[in-house]
Amino acid sequence: MSRGELMAAVTMRTLFLSLLLSMPAQAWSAELAAKLDWSKRVELSPLVSGVVKAVNVEPGQHVDQGALLLQFDDRLFKARNAEAEAALEHARLLFQEAEREQQRADELYDRTVLSNHEYEQSKVNFAAASLAMRSAELRLVETTLDLERSAISAPFDAWVVERLVEPGASIVSELQTAPLLVVTYAGRMRAVTKIESSLARKIEIGSSATVVVGKQRYRARVASIGAVEGGHQLDVAFSHSNDHLYLGQKAKIILP
Repeated sequence: MSRGELMAAVTMRTLFLSLLLSMPAQAWSAELAAKLDWSKRVELSPLVSGVVKAVNVEPGQHVDQGALLLQFDDRLFKARNAEAEAALEHARLLFQEAEREQQRADELYDRTVLSNHEYEQSKVNFAAASLAMRSAELRLVETTLDLERSAISAPFDAWVVERLVEPGASIVSELQTAPLLVVTYAGRMRAVTKIESSLARKIEIGSSATVVVGKQRYRARVASIGAVEGGHQLDVAFSHSNDHLYLGQKAKIILP
């Protein structure tokens, strides 16, 4: 083989290898049967103790953010709040009087009319009145929060998943471990299916996907891949404005 032929062969081999390296990896796709599930379940538990007065929702009901879902009998909470307001007003009056007395004591002490003991006592009285007013302010904050917490409102636009309490139930928040209501985000769902480990290895969390429900297609992303018996569970999250989607509805996941 001549030198020219050898150089030509090397050049062709180099071009062939470069072409192989520049070729994209083999593309893959998958179309998987799935079912719809709620996006996230959010449990609403009591923060105060009391008697349930009203439960205003049923499972499957759509509620707007801020809607009143459940209310305790709030008479005791209102009474404690009013008592705290009165106690704060009384503490303010005592503080104002102690403040005036302290100002007079400062003047008398500067004129050497007041003894050291009397002056120190006036400062102690003023500090005590100040602390009492601060304590009353904090007590009012506490009772105001308890009054607000005597009602449970929707933390976001939601669907009610479970109603676990009825009017008349006595709730002790320190002992109550189960939620009173369970809600999920409106406008968000997941398509869930079981896949083999070989496919799970090809999928990246956060990668794009498509969910098909009936004739409607939704842009989605891979939310999680968890190990289950016999394979993995694939969860694909998506947003929608179709209120007719429901739990357990058949769907398809198209990857990638």
